[in-house]
Amino acid sequence: MTKKLPLIPTIFTIFTVIVLLTLGTWQVKRLQWKNQLASEITERGAMPPMILVQDKIDLDAIKYRKIIVKGHLLNDKEVHLFTGAREMRGEPGYNIITPLEQEDGSVMLVDRGWAPAKKKEPESRPETIINGEVSIIGMLQSGEHPGIFTPENNISRNLWFWIDIPAIASFTGKTIPNVYVRALEGENDVGVLPIAGKSTIEIRNDHLEYAIIWYSLAIILSVIYLIYIKGQRSGSDQKKV
Repeated sequence: MTKKLPLIPTIFTIFTVIVLLTLGTWQVKRLQWKNQLASEITERGAMPPMILVQDKIDLDAIKYRKIIVKGHLLNDKEVHLFTGAREMRGEPGYNIITPLEQEDGSVMLVDRGWAPAKKKEPESRPETIINGEVSIIGMLQSGEHPGIFTPENNISRNLWFWIDIPAIASFTGKTIPNVYVRALEGENDVGVLPIAGKSTIEIRNDHLEYAIIWYSLAIILSVIYLIYIKGQRSGSDQKKV
């Protein structure tokens, strides 16, 4: 006569194994997506910079591509984005975000890069105030959305915690599209304030490790269950003797 399996341990094991396998499979799919994204970033990042045409901005088409914007920086309308501590300096700092007026009168927002807190105000870094025409190589990015724990922007103090482009447009009095240019560091710009971003984009990709963990836990739980069942049956057989 076939012995019945213990109901609660069996249900628990089956349910948990299914959940673990589902999580592992989801991580595998995320791994494939992340690998494809990394390949796309590498491929587009290697393309030569293209001149941005404001009335034909297609973020998806030029995402991760280097672009060139030319115009005059509106230094009196710059905003300060608090970035916390940067590892390379180990001190609080701000990203200097400045509207750039192009030849046709249109305005683009440019994240020029990072400066330490003591250099937040323009008068403390006169070397960064460029009055002539500039040509900036960067990457086009969309406006941000605040996280759950992101503080509210303090517009009256020109203290920003996330890039709210409509609010920045209102603050500067300029019409700005809901994208901005993240300036990239050039060969001759190392250490020059504001410190522009790196041309490479690093994306975290640990989905393979998580997939292995979930699948391993499913296997371990299955083995523990089998050992438990075998122990239960051995105990029953011994009682009958």
